[in-house]
Parts: sequence; C-alpha cells; structure tokens
Amino acid sequence: MPFVLPDDTSPRLLDGLAVQDRSFDHQGCKLHLRWKPAKLEAGQTPAVSLLCLHGFLAHAHWFDPLMACLPDDWEVAALSFSGMGQSDWRSHYTREQDWQDVVAVAQGIGFHAAPVLLGHSFGGAVAIHAMAQAPAAFARLIVCDTAMRLSPAPMGNPWRGTRKYYPDRATAEARFRYMPEQPAQKPWVKDYVAHHSIRQYQQGWSWVFDPSRISGPESNRDFWNQLITVYEALPQRPLFIRGDLSALCSRAWAQDFRQRLGPDTPLVSVDDAYHHLLLDQPARLARAVMADIPCA
Repeated sequence: MPFVLPDDTSPRLLDGLAVQDRSFDHQGCKLHLRWKPAKLEAGQTPAVSLLCLHGFLAHAHWFDPLMACLPDDWEVAALSFSGMGQSDWRSHYTREQDWQDVVAVAQGIGFHAAPVLLGHSFGGAVAIHAMAQAPAAFARLIVCDTAMRLSPAPMGNPWRGTRKYYPDRATAEARFRYMPEQPAQKPWVKDYVAHHSIRQYQQGWSWVFDPSRISGPESNRDFWNQLITVYEALPQRPLFIRGDLSALCSRAWAQDFRQRLGPDTPLVSVDDAYHHLLLDQPARLARAVMADIPCA
C-alpha cells in the first residue's frame, strides 16, 4: 500500500508517535537519542535507516515532527550533541568530538544497515565532517539549510550573553525563540520544542544546553569558512535541502552555491519554509528526503 504523508498542519500529528528515549555511552559521555523503531512484518528488515543531527543549541526532539511524517518501515534516530538537550555535558568540546560521537552512534546504536545521515544547520556541518572522516559508516548524506560560506567572511556570535533564569517553567517557555528569529509556521510545534528546551536548576528555570558550548569550535570563523571546501571534497555529492524563505541559505545564496558547485549539484528548496524547515514543513521535508533515497 502506497505511503501517504500525514497532515502536518494538525496539532495531533505527534499523537501516538512511537518514539523511545535512549542513551548511548561514548567515551564516558551519555548521549541522548530519540529512537523510532521500524514497524515490520515477520521476516522484514527496515527499508531505510536514518540518523538525524539537530542545529546549534537545539536537541533531538526537534526531529519528532519529521519522524511522524516518515514511513513506518523506517528506523530513525535523532541524536542530541553533548552539552545539548538531555545529553551529558563535557568539560570541553571539540569539533572532532562531535563527529566522532556521530560515527560511534551510527555504528553502535543498533541500526540494521549503515544509516543515511541527515544534518540540519550546525548538525549539517558536523555531518559533513563525519562523512568526510568515516564515509563507510553512512549510506549517504543529506544536508539541510547549513549556511556554508562560499567565500571567507567575518562572523559574529548571536548566542553570546549571560544565561538568564526564570521563576517557573511557563515563563521560560514563553521566552523561547528560534535562532535566527523567524515566524513560527506551526505555533504548536514551537511550543512542543520549547517544552523540551528548558529544565530546572538551583537558580531557576533555563535552557538545557551547556553555556560553554557557545564559545566552542562551532563559533569559530574558520570552522564555517572552511566547510565548503570539505563539502566539495566529499566522494559523493550530498543532497542539499534549503527552506525557500531561509535567511541563511537565501535564494541568492542558492544561486551562488549552484554556480560554484555546478548546475548538476543536488539542490532542493522546500516551499513556505524558513531556516527551521524541519519544524515549518516536516511533511514537505519528508517528501524531499524520501525522493533522494533509492529504496524509499
């Protein structure tokens, strides 16, 4: 029976989503994952294995709406990077540690086959490095709205500042914002990820991420300026998916990207989606992902 994409405009999209919370220990750090096992008949194996990587200071729950839009016979995992979401905090963070965590999860979490690797924003940057360093660990790579700099450029750090604490959960959730800021195409999705983005500390309620991640390697100018070179050197050209309304991967950026990499480079735009396309239009993103995977 052909797969029919669900209605992602309904707040009931996540009702009945069979996703498990799992942990994976790598080098003494417990990494949190959201895991959607495949629903299979006797003798079947998953049609696709998919590992998802979130954006900077986000967490694995950001992929719940996308998981709800993918076929039941796919096995899907979403990883929270160390120092983000429900994963452990480390004493320090390195770019190498991030991609090494990803490779370890891909090879050790229990996928039936090498997974397709899908990374959004900062997660796309880590995914590019993971594929470059360990290509045999993954079936293919899909990059979503990762703002690779096509020429060297200065950059600021929009996340700098003093951590704020709030008196209760409701006040903290009301302060949640997308970064970069954009309209919430589906306010109930924003409320859902906000709920999973805070926790209680001694000082009050605040964000789940480790503040020291803000000054980590992902905020380094060279990390982003050199990313396009790593991307170009990959043995297999990934699919790049962007939000058509994205401020980071704008239409002008997409034209320059295609001009640099050639007219045949795989590039898809998701209509009516900003940078956070996995929350704006999860069903349309699912369709684009499914179209790129031969066995889907």
